[in-house]
Amino acid sequence: MAPEHQILTDLGFDPRDVYKVGAWFRVAEKAITKRADGRLFAPGKAAQGGRRPIVLASPWGYPFPDLVFFPRTTKRQRRGHPHRKHDHRSIFPECGINKDGTVLDVRLTVKAPELSAPNWSCAEPESSALYAEMKRWLRR
Repeated sequence: MAPEHQILTDLGFDPRDVYKVGAWFRVAEKAITKRADGRLFAPGKAAQGGRRPIVLASPWGYPFPDLVFFPRTTKRQRRGHPHRKHDHRSIFPECGINKDGTVLDVRLTVKAPELSAPNWSCAEPESSALYAEMKRWLRR
């Protein structure tokens, strides 16, 4: 078992649940790079020490060993998928999706240590339209 999986298991998480499509994490901006060119996704926010919600879009190990994430912003964007704030604090009290925003069609790479139980936020409802949109984005 990989060290990060052992840590999750020790904390009571089943890594197969944590790393499902639709898992949200809040990670340090300085740990998020664009997959296409390796540059920081939001250098200004990274310099300020910000954190960003990202959603897991690809199943663990498919189609490649690395995971595909898409970022979320609270700013309205034309390019992306509108995404309402989550209303499931009774189930996921640590949920960080507390404002309306947009999930952007930008593939991200995230440093592995950021994908830890303390940074896990919640799970996107499987019935959400975001699931279908992410599948469409991944086919491109």
